[in-house]
Order: sequence, then structure tokens, then C-alpha cells
Amino acid sequence: MVEDALAYVKQVGTDKAFQDFTAAVPGGKWHQKDLIVFCCKLDGTCVCNGNNKALLGKNLLEFKYPDGHMRIKEMVDIVNSKGSGAIEYSWPDPYTRKIGTKQAFVVKIPGYDGFLAVGIYK
Repeated sequence: MVEDALAYVKQVGTDKAFQDFTAAVPGGKWHQKDLIVFCCKLDGTCVCNGNNKALLGKNLLEFKYPDGHMRIKEMVDIVNSKGSGAIEYSWPDPYTRKIGTKQAFVVKIPGYDGFLAVGIYK
């Protein structure tokens, strides 16, 4: 899904892609089971989230996840140092409402000051 999302950004541009990723409906191309696309600028501002629209426009750089870590900052560090990579973290499952372990793959968006990521519950 990460590769498809990057290709879509290149095809339609960030504004349209972010809008479509955020408007994703369960079972659609950008919301498959528990897979969703989320994107942040490198300053930590959430610019798209296919599962939680309340996060849009919020700076999440210092937001502490349920495990106490600042995972968005860690994601920024990954894309700044390597361009892409995987990260594991705890996050509430939207279906069970229980904290679950997720793994996300994050990748810098070429030509944009930010990254996109897709996470899956383990």
C-alpha cells in the first residue's frame, strides 16, 4: 500500500492525495481492513489520516503514544536519516478499542517536506 500511495501522490499531487487518503472508507483502496495511510510534515503536523480526522492540522511531533514514546518524532528521524523504514508502536485498535501493537512503514514523500506511512496491527 505504501508503494501505491507514493505512486498516487506522484500522479495527482499531495493536496488531492491527502484529501483522498483522509476520506478513505473501509474496504476502499486506501482503507483495507486495518491498513490506512497517514501523513505528516517533517515538523510533525498531521496532513492526512484515513482513520482519525481529528488529528488533521495538529502538531504531533511531541505527542506521546500509549507506550510513552514520541513515535511521530521517531518517524521523522527515520525518514531524515534513511529515507524510509519500519517502526513498531502501541495504538488503540479502532475495532476493539484496546491498545494493540502496530508496525508501520514510513517513507519520505519525494519533493515534499513530509512522509507517508501505512501501519498494520500485529
